Amino acid sequence: WLLSTLNAARSRFDDLLEPAMEVARRHPDLAETVLAYSRCRYSVSACARQLHIHPNSARYRLDRWKTLTGQDVETFGGLAASIIALELATPTHA
Repeated sequence: WLLSTLNAARSRFDDLLEPAMEVARRHPDLAETVLAYSRCRYSVSACARQLHIHPNSARYRLDRWKTLTGQDVETFGGLAASIIALELATPTHA
């Protein structure tokens, strides 16, 4: 329900979400890592196992996401904004 509500008012959030949505389009591996990190209850090692990559690679991708988007997924606000942007970036929510 949250994404449906936000999608209806999407234009109000474009300035906040568009940078992350653009990074997700250009770097799908970074977006995949952010989503996996969230699904794995914020565990870098569990995220890495799920993606079949080294934990250092997962950490690098999360750090790169932060550098490119300004969203720190280790904070509630950063993770929430990232997940919302990634979900709204998918064609099913466009």
